[in-house]
Amino acid sequence: KLKVKSRQAEVGVPAAGGFRNFSRFTFHFSLVRSRRGFTLIETMVSIAILVLLAVLITSGLAAFRETAALDQAVDESLALLREGRAKALGSEGASAYGVYFAAASVTLFKGGVYSAGDPANTAVGLPSSVSISVISLSTTTASIVFERLTGESNATGTVTFLTSRSGKTKRIRIQPSGLFQKL
Repeated sequence: KLKVKSRQAEVGVPAAGGFRNFSRFTFHFSLVRSRRGFTLIETMVSIAILVLLAVLITSGLAAFRETAALDQAVDESLALLREGRAKALGSEGASAYGVYFAAASVTLFKGGVYSAGDPANTAVGLPSSVSISVISLSTTTASIVFERLTGESNATGTVTFLTSRSGKTKRIRIQPSGLFQKL
C-alpha cells in the first residue's frame, strides 16, 4: 500500500482523529532546534541576568562587611573602656587609666592626662570604612579617665561611630559611674 501524506501532516497540523503526526513533528523540531545551539539574544539575556545577580550579591556583601566593621570598631572600643576601668579599679601601677578617642583610633593610656608619645599607650585603629564622627563628652578633651579604686569617670557623654559608605551609626554612652553601654 502506498500512503499519501496530506499537506496538514507535513506542516504538523494534527489530522482528524489524533495528534500522532503532530507529536512526531514537535519531537523532530525540538531535536533540530537543539542542534543549532543558543542564539545571540538568548546568550545576551543570560549574561545580563548573571551580571544583575552578581551586582545584587556584591552590594549585599559590601553592606554586610561595612556593618561588621562598624560592630568591630564599637566592640574594640568597649573592650578598651572595660580594660581601662578594670585597671583603674584594681589600682594597677597605683594610677588612673583612661581612653582617648580620635577620628581613626581609640587609645588606652595610663595616668590622668593623655600623652600621644607615651610608649605604654595601647592604640587600636578603626577599620578604614569606620570613623568616630562625634565625640560629645562633658569635658573639653576627647578622653575619659577612670578614677583609681572607684572606677568613676571624669566625663559623661556619647561617642558616635559612623560608616563612610552607608552612613550607619552606633554610639557608646559613658555614665558618671564609669559604666558604659552600646546604643
